[in-house]
Amino acid sequence: MTRRDPKQTNAYLVGGGIASLTAAVHLYYDAGVPATQIHIIEAAPVPGGSMGQSSGTDDDTWKSGYVILAARKLNFSYRCLFDTLAKVPSMRNPGLTVLDDVRGIIDEDDDLVEVRAADANADAAADATADAARAARRRTRTNHNIDHNIAPYSSHDDDRKSASSFPARLVASGPDGPEIVDVQKMGLRSEEKLGLLGLILEQEDCIGDGQIQTHFKPEFFESKFWDVWASLYGFQPWHSAVEFRRYLLRFLHEFSHISTLEGIDHAPLNDYECIIQPLGQHLKSLGVDFQSDQRAETQVCEVKFAPGDKVHVSELRIKRRADATDSAIVIGDADIVLITLGTMTASMRFGTDSKPPPPLPSQEAVNADPGPVWRFWASLADPNKNPHHAEFGRPKHFYGHISKSSWLSFTITLAGTATSVFDHLREWAGFESPERPEKPDRAEKAGPGHAASISGDSSSDKDSFSNSNGPLITFRDSPWMMSITMPHQPYFTGQPDDVCVLWGYGLYPDQEGLFVQKPMMACTGAEIFSELLAYLNIPAPQLWQGSGSDPMATTGSVTTIPCLMPFIGAPFLTRTDGDRPRILPKSSDNLGLLGQFVEMERDVTFTMEYSARSAQTAVYSLMGLDKKAPEVHRGDRDVQVLGKMLMTIMS
Repeated sequence: MTRRDPKQTNAYLVGGGIASLTAAVHLYYDAGVPATQIHIIEAAPVPGGSMGQSSGTDDDTWKSGYVILAARKLNFSYRCLFDTLAKVPSMRNPGLTVLDDVRGIIDEDDDLVEVRAADANADAAADATADAARAARRRTRTNHNIDHNIAPYSSHDDDRKSASSFPARLVASGPDGPEIVDVQKMGLRSEEKLGLLGLILEQEDCIGDGQIQTHFKPEFFESKFWDVWASLYGFQPWHSAVEFRRYLLRFLHEFSHISTLEGIDHAPLNDYECIIQPLGQHLKSLGVDFQSDQRAETQVCEVKFAPGDKVHVSELRIKRRADATDSAIVIGDADIVLITLGTMTASMRFGTDSKPPPPLPSQEAVNADPGPVWRFWASLADPNKNPHHAEFGRPKHFYGHISKSSWLSFTITLAGTATSVFDHLREWAGFESPERPEKPDRAEKAGPGHAASISGDSSSDKDSFSNSNGPLITFRDSPWMMSITMPHQPYFTGQPDDVCVLWGYGLYPDQEGLFVQKPMMACTGAEIFSELLAYLNIPAPQLWQGSGSDPMATTGSVTTIPCLMPFIGAPFLTRTDGDRPRILPKSSDNLGLLGQFVEMERDVTFTMEYSARSAQTAVYSLMGLDKKAPEVHRGDRDVQVLGKMLMTIMS
C-alpha cells in the first residue's frame, strides 16, 4: 500500500480497548500521525474495553468487594504488546516505562531505580552473557529520554526463570483433606501422546471446524495434562481443535514448566491500572482525541462505504446517548478507519455475596438482540446493509452459542482476620518470595484446614511476598473446574494493608458443585466461597473468630462477587475459513479490523498480544510503512524447546 502522508491523515478508531490504544501508540510513534488527528470513539465512559476499570480505587472500595474480570497472563514472547508498552512512560515510576512496570522491574529492588537511572547509557559488552544482555536492555529502557524505537525483548528470554514456581498446581480431595497432585509426570497414554503430536503436526486446513474432543477419546479429558492445560488457558472439549493446536505450537516453550508456571507472569497491579490507565493517560497527554469520557457513550451505529469494488469507508454515523444527538463523520481520502470487532465481556451479569448473578438469557433472546457491539458487527456482515459483507466474517458464529462460551469468574475480598486464609493458602501451596527461605517442615498433604490456627492472632506476612506472583491452583475434583489465583498484594490502588484479594473462575458454571450442590451460575458469592473452603478443608467460622475475650467477636469479613460472562469463551469456539475476517479486508484501501475475532496466522486469540498484533499490523499496512509487526515466537524452530516438549508429553 502506498505510504500515506501522516500530516494529512486522520485516524478514526472505533472502540477503546487495548487494540485501539495500541493502534494509537503506533500511529503516533511509528507512523508520525499527529496526536490531535487520532480519534478514539468509545461507548463506555472510560477506555479499556474488556480490560476496562471494574473496581473503584478509593479507600472504601473493599467494603463492597473488589471486582477482577480477569488476571491476564504475560509471557516473554508477547513481542507486539511489549514493544507497545516500551514506548509508553510509566505513571508510577518516572524514567521507566509501562513495560518496566508490568515486568515488575521496579519491584525487585527500590534501589534499582537509582542504579538504572544513573547507568542508563551503559553499553553491554558484545560478548556478555545472556543475563547481562537482558540487564543491558532493561537499562536502556529506563533512560529518561525513552527510546521509542527500542526492539522488543529477545526470544532467548525463554531461559528466564520466573519466581512463579509452585508445587501446588492441581489439588485433589483426599481422605484427610486437600492433596497436591504430582504433575511432574503427565501420565498420558501412548495413544494420547501420539494424538497430541499428530495434532501439532497437522495442517489447519485439514482440521477445519473440528472440536478438540473429535481428536481424543474421553479418557484424555481426565488426564493431568488436560487439567493443567485447559485450566491455564481456558479450553473446553468442544472448543476449536485449530485453536488448541495453535496454543500447543505457540507455547511450546511452556511445556517443560506448565506444572510449575515458571515464565508465566502477571502485572504487579490489576490490568487496568497497570496497562490501560497509563496507556490512556499518556495518549491523552499527547493530545489524542478520546470521544468517550466527557461525551459518555459515544457509539458508531453505522458505517457507510463509497460506491465501487474497493472497501472504502466514506462516513461514520455517530450516536451520542448523553445528549441524544446523531451526527456524521465524513472520512477524507487520506483518512483511515480501524474497527474493533466483537466483545468477550458484553452482557456480564454480576451477583453479590447474597445473590447469584441474573440467569443467562435464552439463545433465542441473544439471537434477536445480541447487544450493541455484536449488532454493529452483524450489520457490517449483513448482505442487505453492506455490499462488501463477505469480507466481514460471520459474527453470529461467535455470539450464537452462549451455552458453549459462558464462564463464571469470582473475586474474593478478605479483610481483617479473614486474610489468614490467604496467607496460609499461599504458604501451603508452596509459595515463597525470592527473598523468603523455603520452610522445611511443610507437609505436602497437610491442607490449610490442618494448620494449628488460621485465624485470630495469625499474623499477616503479606509484605514479605507482596512483590511476587501467586500460584494458580485448580481443584481437579470440582465439577465446576474451579481455579483460584492469588495475585500481588495490594492489587488495587487504595487497597488497605489488612485486605487481600483472590480471583478465581469456573469453566463449567452450569454444573452442580460438589458440596453446595447447585449450579455455579445459580450460587451466591457466599456459596461459591463456601465451596472453595470445602475443597481446602477450612471450617468457615474460623475466619471470623477474633483473638480477644469474646472468641466469636467479628474481626474479619469476606465478600465474594460472582460474574457470569456469556461470551467470554467465544474466541475459542470452532470456526472455519471466513468466520473471522482478515485485518485488511480484500480490496480495502482505508479500513482495518482489530481485536480477538480477526484472522491472523500462527498467533493465538484470548491474549492481549493478539489484539496488539492486529493493531500493529493494521497501522503498518494502512499507513504504508516499510515495517512489519514482530514475528510470532517460533519455539518449533528451537531444538531445545522441542526436546523439552517431547520429554513433557512422554513423561
